[in-house]
Amino acid sequence: MTQSPELAGGAGFTFEGAVAAVYLIALLQEGNAPGVENSTVCRVALQQRDAGEPLDDVIVDFAGANGGLARLSLQVKRQLTISASNSNTDFREVIRDCWLTLNKPDFRKGADRFGAATGEVSPQKARGLRSICELARASSTPEEFRSRFIGSGSASQALRVIYTDVTALIKTASGSPRTAEEEHEFFAHFVLVEFDFMHAGGTTAPTQLNLVRGCLNARHQSEAPAAWSEIIRLARDGAGKAAIFTRPHLVREVGKVVRLSAGASLKSDVEAVARLTRQWLGDIEDDVGGTRIERLQATHALQTARQSYRVVQLTGLPGSGKSALLRATAQTELAAGPVLLIKSGRIDGTGWTSFAAANGLSSAPIMNLLVEIGATGSSTLFIDGIDRIEKKHQPVVTDLMTEILTRPELDNWRIVMSLRDTGLEPLRNWLGKLLAHGGVGTVEVAPLNEAEAAELAKGKPHLYPLLFGPREVKEIVRRPFFAKILNQNFAANAGDGCTDGLSARGD
Repeated sequence: MTQSPELAGGAGFTFEGAVAAVYLIALLQEGNAPGVENSTVCRVALQQRDAGEPLDDVIVDFAGANGGLARLSLQVKRQLTISASNSNTDFREVIRDCWLTLNKPDFRKGADRFGAATGEVSPQKARGLRSICELARASSTPEEFRSRFIGSGSASQALRVIYTDVTALIKTASGSPRTAEEEHEFFAHFVLVEFDFMHAGGTTAPTQLNLVRGCLNARHQSEAPAAWSEIIRLARDGAGKAAIFTRPHLVREVGKVVRLSAGASLKSDVEAVARLTRQWLGDIEDDVGGTRIERLQATHALQTARQSYRVVQLTGLPGSGKSALLRATAQTELAAGPVLLIKSGRIDGTGWTSFAAANGLSSAPIMNLLVEIGATGSSTLFIDGIDRIEKKHQPVVTDLMTEILTRPELDNWRIVMSLRDTGLEPLRNWLGKLLAHGGVGTVEVAPLNEAEAAELAKGKPHLYPLLFGPREVKEIVRRPFFAKILNQNFAANAGDGCTDGLSARGD
């Protein structure tokens, strides 16, 4: 009978959780980790016996700079004794499962590693076992390696004892004596990794805290202990669920607790997105001759809608200030971190890939980039004038929205888009199936209310007669776009020494 991940994982076993957390931190920082050299962690899986992994506690996948892959398979034992004693079941099981791992059809000889992670082990025995493994990796032939331990070979008596114990356990695990080549391969791929979490003065935990701190936004680095605790919790819970962590998955989870900094592989992309958003927000006019009106009622309605709907559309009469409201919301979030904005008239390309290339972004998957932006800044996609996007550029938006509305890793994302009332039906024809995924909320941006009109009149007194004039006049002038046009006309007429025209229109 197969043991369940819940039992094997041991949610209360803190040492195993801390070991897994070390590799999760390496995954988060796109860094190196003990066991495989010159490669970065790209995946961490826990309690994978049901998936065919004999060494099931922690399975770590690495990627090298040249694209080469390697896997580290570890059994985690808080205490470990290196001997062939009949009562030493822990070490016997480790060697047995290492032998089974070596003989898996997909084991990559020369690249993959297997072994044990422990916290308490005899220093002399641990040093001796590691020395034997290094000798195996340094020996050019199996015969050269074995000759070190027989007759007048160069290995010390202490190393010979460990060699004899391990080869005896390999024989027991396989059921027959092994060849020199098989013994050589076993030792060459074996690693023993030590962690000192469990005693005062240990160096592993402080080192990991420093690594976590480097993954956090500069203004949040004091929260490193909370992030470290969350990663350990994820490791413990993950063991009970046979979890598999990729970097987007981990970034999403840790990003719920603390604001992260962009990972090295996507840092330039995130910075480029923030730069483009700042630039394109500047194209959206949000003032009437320098006077800005806080649209408190509309802002509150938008905030409420975003809590209930994954997609919120800002609609209203032409010139009512839909784009300005979108700009104000996006700017507020941009102050805390990167924001992704797509703006009609600013789109290049016929899909995300060509859009990314045209705007200096890498070919990284959309999901990876969006997870990174969401964990370092805003998890809202802002689209200004979605109904005015040319048909040839619409796939850029479709690509983004498909990822956001169908990927579980992006279920915390929202979409806010502005459009004209006349664009509602064409939008349903274009994006109807996608919009059905998350439901759509609508915020109607009305003309300025009494308080907002009074605020504008305070900044532009010459508009007062129009803002508070006849109903058919004020209904138009209370739309910020038209108020802006009238204000510009007033300024131009004033420059010509002629203001009677505007006064007459207001009477």
